[in-house]
Amino acid sequence: MDASNGQVLLSFAQAGLGVLYLPELLAKEALAHRALAPVLQEFVPTDTWLYMAYAQRRHNSAALRTMLDFLASRLAPPAD
Repeated sequence: MDASNGQVLLSFAQAGLGVLYLPELLAKEALAHRALAPVLQEFVPTDTWLYMAYAQRRHNSAALRTMLDFLASRLAPPAD
């Protein structure tokens, strides 16, 4: 099943109709009440992908530059 609504997928998983891959934050309550159980945790990706679309201009605003710098610093891979 494919759906763009996490709550729909959560309902199907709680009804026993399959395995669900959803951000833990959305499934937190169901996990706390043991309506769902985590499985296959060793296969959960640990990398984060983030795309930011903005209009490229010769002189971008200071706010945009600050946001891009902030995201780059916070989401940079840890130094070895």
